[in-house]
Amino acid sequence: MFENLNVDWTAIVTIILGILSTVFGTFWYKAKSRLGLIVKAAIETVDVAESFEEALKDNTITKEEVEMIKAEFVEAKEALKAVVAKESK
Repeated sequence: MFENLNVDWTAIVTIILGILSTVFGTFWYKAKSRLGLIVKAAIETVDVAESFEEALKDNTITKEEVEMIKAEFVEAKEALKAVVAKESK
């Protein structure tokens, strides 16, 4: 049935691979940007925990330590908001 077709199979395979790589490249670009936001949110959350740990080393929390914890918490909150905002798009 196909013996009379003069088909260049390498060209067909190349076109298919080009289309697949374009599609997967687009998905990877979107996933990579979201993963970057998730990693940043995780790092900021760990920073909050580290500031709590640092504040509790001497069993007292000073006013400066409270301000440091608040600042870290605000940064973590903003990073999490960015993840949620990116997710809803």
